[in-house]
Amino acid sequence: MRYQTYNNRRNYIWLILLLFLFLGGFRVFFVLLGLVFAFFPILLFAFLATLILNRIMKNQPIESYLHTQPREHNQFVELVARLSAHIINADSRAEQVEIQTFKNFFAVHMGYQGAALAWVEDLLHRELKHQHNLAELAEEINRSLRDEVKLVLLDLLYQIAYADFELHVTEEGVLREVALLLQISSTEEGLVRRRHMGGHPSAQSDEDYLTLGLLPGATQEEIKFAYRTLVKKFHPDVVSHLGSEFKVLSEEKMKALTEAYNRLYKVS
Repeated sequence: MRYQTYNNRRNYIWLILLLFLFLGGFRVFFVLLGLVFAFFPILLFAFLATLILNRIMKNQPIESYLHTQPREHNQFVELVARLSAHIINADSRAEQVEIQTFKNFFAVHMGYQGAALAWVEDLLHRELKHQHNLAELAEEINRSLRDEVKLVLLDLLYQIAYADFELHVTEEGVLREVALLLQISSTEEGLVRRRHMGGHPSAQSDEDYLTLGLLPGATQEEIKFAYRTLVKKFHPDVVSHLGSEFKVLSEEKMKALTEAYNRLYKVS
């Protein structure tokens, strides 16, 4: 609460200001005002020019990088970023740690650096500010991507969502909605989901089951079927047209699938 005081400090200030104006202060005031108006267009021009130059400096290396990549690669990564924004915004707010997790995934697992990393970060921030409708995104994906690539896309989204070793209920809801909109069967969606749902299994065999999208204790026939299905869906040839980093990622996935299968499947 403010209590009333009766000192004259403010009155003295007003009196000094009044005397200043009376003794020629008006002319000084109008001269300064004229200078402001005279230099305002120059200051405005300098501000806008700096803003535009900064955008040019930011966009130029990204544009140069994109020209080195296939068009399918650029479109696929942009779709990944747009869908990732929906996952990050699943709880109606984008946490900085989630944005950093997305960036780290591309830096660590995809080997993105420099302009490539700046590009995916910019894509994500743009989408977080102005999100595309999820159904419209799915329609674009269904029109432009093969079924095998759509499954790779879903698996990639699960990897991004699990990059912080935790999947929230809201994030899982978005991922399942994406699978539904992309017309991915419940069987295939289940294989992808179970590959990521185990966190850090204590036993190697449990980890192998999860790698194949199976629950621990699956039969030999289930192991064989899951392996053949995943090899067909995630073969490097499926994503070779999207760029070298996706082919490398697929090769690593194939290696992990084969090693898990070799440990679990017992030839009679």
